[in-house]
Amino acid sequence: MQATDKLFCCRRQLHEISDPKFRARNFDAESGLPIEADVVNTRSLPAPTTQKGRRGLSKSTMRPLLSSSTKLIRTHHRQIACTKHHMHTAQVSEWGQPPKYVNVPDLEPLPAGSGLVRIKVQAAGLHSVVRARAAGTHFSSKSLPHVPGTDGVGITVDGRSVYFTTFATGGSFSEVVDVPEAAVTLLPSGVDPQQAAALVNPGLSSWMAMKARTQNLPDNFSVFIMGATSASGAIAISLARSLGAAKVIGCARNVEAMSTLGLDETIQLQSTISETDFSKAADVDLILDYLYGPPTEHLFKSLKVSKPLQYVHIGSLAGPEISLPGSILRSTDLTIRGSGPGAFSYEALNAEVPRLLEAFKGIKSSALKIVPLSEVEKTWSEKGDRTIFMP
Repeated sequence: MQATDKLFCCRRQLHEISDPKFRARNFDAESGLPIEADVVNTRSLPAPTTQKGRRGLSKSTMRPLLSSSTKLIRTHHRQIACTKHHMHTAQVSEWGQPPKYVNVPDLEPLPAGSGLVRIKVQAAGLHSVVRARAAGTHFSSKSLPHVPGTDGVGITVDGRSVYFTTFATGGSFSEVVDVPEAAVTLLPSGVDPQQAAALVNPGLSSWMAMKARTQNLPDNFSVFIMGATSASGAIAISLARSLGAAKVIGCARNVEAMSTLGLDETIQLQSTISETDFSKAADVDLILDYLYGPPTEHLFKSLKVSKPLQYVHIGSLAGPEISLPGSILRSTDLTIRGSGPGAFSYEALNAEVPRLLEAFKGIKSSALKIVPLSEVEKTWSEKGDRTIFMP
């Protein structure tokens, strides 16, 4: 901005704040300080006049107005043409409430050696864990205000197309984010950015369960997926095969939906849970559980196994708790683990992302619902579609 433009801009602000209606609307009557606001629209206000009706300011008004103008310009919640720019983000101000699309100040320039990468976000997925964190019910929910989002795809300042995770640093539902370099992965050719934004996070749940939370699985292992028709469960079928599974069995209520997933065997979860027959899963090597609650409780009580069995808890779609009799642990060669942030390090997670992205080249694309980030509040509670937001 040229010096003459700056002078014009500041003179315009002085004219505007001298107007009584503007001052009543934007300044506290007692303190004279600017009232907090997101945006002040000053362009429609008439320029003040002197006593003779001439445009301009008298000397008697200049001195107090200069003080008020300085306070106004320095207020970070203002957006005036000759002050700092803003960007948009989604923000939760109360746990359990949908995020709002808000203005926030631009990110400060990154200092040299910060270890951070600035990314212009192209798309970020609305995953189950994103909803849980925003509701304040996930163990990783921290403090308010909260920016949703755990990952996304975008373009770095040097033009690289990347996938990034924000589990440890803050949300991805924003126009621009700063992410640790270790959490940024170059998108391989052949991987669609929108598919990556939608599917990598749910894919990570089973990938990390198999890579970081199991030990010494046999070659051509067999796996039983509880909750196979969930977004994460369906992806787990393909990922298990890519990691060497020879047999994949799925369990869900919807038999028709399971028939489209390429499972070797299916078990229908009955309305009365205790009537569910889990005998087909008796000889598996691994159980990946997205359900938990009553189905898992019944599984442990009814399953008869004759060889070592590894169980990994991933999700709680059917309930947060189970009752597990000690006799089951004493009578079965059963190893129980959980998988999620905290069960493994972020370093381990970031190390697996490149391999997972390569595996996604062989996974069938999913139908996506693509929504502008500006509609996040309206779309937040809609279920049934794999949704990504685009700033």
